[in-house]
Amino acid sequence: MIVKFITRGPKPRMQWCRFFFHANLDRLVELTAKFDRADPDAAAENQHEFTAILQDIRVNDVWKFTSKGRLPETEKAVLRFLETYRPRPGDPGAPVQILDVGASDGSTTVDLLQAIRKNGNYNVEITTTDLCNALYRYRKGIVTEYRSSGGHPVLVRIGRLGLRLPDSEYEWNWPATALARWYLSLGGLRAAMTEDLRISLINPSAERDPDIRIEELDCLELRPSLVGRFDLVRASNIITPRYGFEGEKLQRALKNIHAYLRNGGGLIISRNQRHSEIEHGSTWKKGEQGFIHVGDFGSGSEIRTAVTNFVAHATRGVVSNFS
Repeated sequence: MIVKFITRGPKPRMQWCRFFFHANLDRLVELTAKFDRADPDAAAENQHEFTAILQDIRVNDVWKFTSKGRLPETEKAVLRFLETYRPRPGDPGAPVQILDVGASDGSTTVDLLQAIRKNGNYNVEITTTDLCNALYRYRKGIVTEYRSSGGHPVLVRIGRLGLRLPDSEYEWNWPATALARWYLSLGGLRAAMTEDLRISLINPSAERDPDIRIEELDCLELRPSLVGRFDLVRASNIITPRYGFEGEKLQRALKNIHAYLRNGGGLIISRNQRHSEIEHGSTWKKGEQGFIHVGDFGSGSEIRTAVTNFVAHATRGVVSNFS
């Protein structure tokens, strides 16, 4: 009863409990299996619980925080762009292709698709991507560790006790950080662990939609199969200095996105703080050598100047100025 109470939700005076008690990631497998058998209300609850579990973990130094209904202003910006966009005049029946970058579990991708279906007469397909779409469970005795597809440690559990690896989200998390570093030093134990389960991090509501494709994608590495394929790219709460996207790293990401877009295609970059409903973002369209600024919502993208000044063919002179 005490454990249930202290893990029920964020209570400022008890945030320290979240260093050591975490949602059971095995529950994601159960929710995915139950989704197809659930009635609409139960399916919505499953979707919400799935997303809530992911909010507690950090994979490859990026928080998997997301939530349904989080990006309404960004969705409106997508619809505004599509109203003026004319894809492929020679093939008017072809679906609009959207790339959703860093979309976590895909629940906001589902929101976007539903908004387009409701408000626009578009045939649309969305490719939702994230750096890591699955975790792998390893076990040795009573110790269970969850790792990303690249082997990056994410969480270790002993019974109900759980510890994020290697860091916690709080600056004053030195007890958890110290324990995490100690655990990661146990090379013999970790090497002896056996993988026994793959756990999808894609919300079943996205995984089951026929108009959503799911891919793992590192936006810093060019994927040749995606070049020239998309009419619009959305990147919300991912391409931001908070996650190191500045200087050369930002230039590489923009160069790849520019390559993925068709001529005249759109780019929307937005952000809203965790637990904040205020969205700030900007829209561009692809020009021959860069991006042409179209408009803003909120106070605009924090990297608006850098994106507008980006030059696709530049090999020297890294863009690093922010508005």
